[in-house]
Amino acid sequence: MSTGSALPAPAGSRGIGYFERFGVTERMIREALGAALSHGGDFADLFYQHRVEGNLALEDGAVNRAYRSVELGVGVRVVRGDQTGYGYTEDLSPEAVLAAARTAATIAAGAAREGPGRLQVAPRSADRYPAKVPGDERDAGTRLQLPLLASVNERLLALDECAPTRATIATRPYSAVKASTMRLVSR
Repeated sequence: MSTGSALPAPAGSRGIGYFERFGVTERMIREALGAALSHGGDFADLFYQHRVEGNLALEDGAVNRAYRSVELGVGVRVVRGDQTGYGYTEDLSPEAVLAAARTAATIAAGAAREGPGRLQVAPRSADRYPAKVPGDERDAGTRLQLPLLASVNERLLALDECAPTRATIATRPYSAVKASTMRLVSR
């Protein structure tokens, strides 16, 4: 399942702010916190994050660098006494978030054990999300940034035609929601 496009919220469940577009609901968070505490954890929290970062650079009037990266996922932390367990997934489906919560709960509750004798590598999964998020107008940035960079470059050249010029614009918008057994915070 791709989390790149908006997922419908389950019936009777309200979406959570910015992360509603990824199908994150109150019900999903309650169930994940319940799974995180299922092995006797004292405290649990979920941290959803989404960051789209871009960089566009001109050097001596020519684009010499352009990139865009996307981070999307949820981390789960469970504390039981002095034990702490962590789980993480980039897949924001309810099943994947529950699996990360159960993993964190098991780690926090479990005693040390011998590691596995054999590992199985899962097949590469499909791209979970595109760089452009539906409804997110930040992606228009490249079209708007290139003329601005060209203008800055022209002004730099006007100051000293012989000097090399470099102009860069970087964008780092970030959104996060933290849900814990204490409270829900969105920014």
